[in-house]
Amino acid sequence: MRLKTSSLLAAVVALGFSTTAWAGEQTEEAKPYDEIEVTARYSNMSLSKIRRELNRSAEDFYDTFNDLNDIDDFHVRCKSERPTGSRIRNHVCKAKFIAKAESKHAERNWDNRLAASNKDVETGIGERTAEFEKHMSDLVAGSPELQQKLAHYNTMISIVAQRLDIERK
Repeated sequence: MRLKTSSLLAAVVALGFSTTAWAGEQTEEAKPYDEIEVTARYSNMSLSKIRRELNRSAEDFYDTFNDLNDIDDFHVRCKSERPTGSRIRNHVCKAKFIAKAESKHAERNWDNRLAASNKDVETGIGERTAEFEKHMSDLVAGSPELQQKLAHYNTMISIVAQRLDIERK
């Protein structure tokens, strides 16, 4: 079972923020994991185990974010989803306001009233995205613990992407 690199970044893209923006803002206490140490630790692991670690690091980051977050619509939930027509589950993390917009879109289409296009859903999400990005950025900038967890999450994304590249060759 192969995982596309783009699906690894689905949580980051779905939430409308770039985790790399905070890479240079890390404090002394929240330095990224040493690349050699991380590479050695994961070099003998199977890709499925590394993916589980990626999912755990995402959940760990978002759990800490949710603890610091005081805006209910920005609460992030991670779960395993199976896209329509697929048997493959994906680990997806979404902010509450995104899940609400998607649910509203599905309800409209199910009832065949006001058949909304994907653009309608994106517009509803887009209105809150800038506010969400700023809020998340502020929380990350003010929390060394959150910075460290974000750095680990980014590291895991890179490791999985590297392993996928190696396996494709």
